[in-house]
Amino acid sequence: MAALAEAVALAARMRPRKWEFYAEAIADRIIQRAASGETMAEIAAAKGLPGKVDIRRWKRLRPDFAKALRLAKLGGQMRRSAKPSRLTPALFDHILTQMTTGASLRQVAQVPGMPHYVTLMAWQRRDPAFAKMLAWAREEGHWARGLDEVARVDALAARHRRSPDRHGRACPGHP
Repeated sequence: MAALAEAVALAARMRPRKWEFYAEAIADRIIQRAASGETMAEIAAAKGLPGKVDIRRWKRLRPDFAKALRLAKLGGQMRRSAKPSRLTPALFDHILTQMTTGASLRQVAQVPGMPHYVTLMAWQRRDPAFAKMLAWAREEGHWARGLDEVARVDALAARHRRSPDRHGRACPGHP
């Protein structure tokens, strides 16, 4: 039995790994994905691409691949973290639209691609016109949320009026 286990272990060690040899086409796909902003964990987990260990080995064996991947990752990090740092008219309109529908400033900041909450607060402190418009949008949002609540209560009351009592009879005073 021990000899059989040793033979199986030896065969497993001698079996070539799927990504043992460097493949230029696969390396190009890895570099493109890193440049588009994907993390190395996401790339290594992707189907049809080598895992972390194999990519690490490729980087060690091919310095040109390691350099290209490092540059691509830098560009990808810039894309991943690229959020607006200036208050443009389009961004201003989007923030106001979100807030007038009932979203808070924190909820607006949590939308992908929107500035961080701290940035929005800094803009509010620096720009009195922006602060005034946010206050107006916040008030409109509260009003919109209040209408939603009134509509929900009205719908529940209407359903209750139409529903029969526990004996199957219509509720008194209701058609």
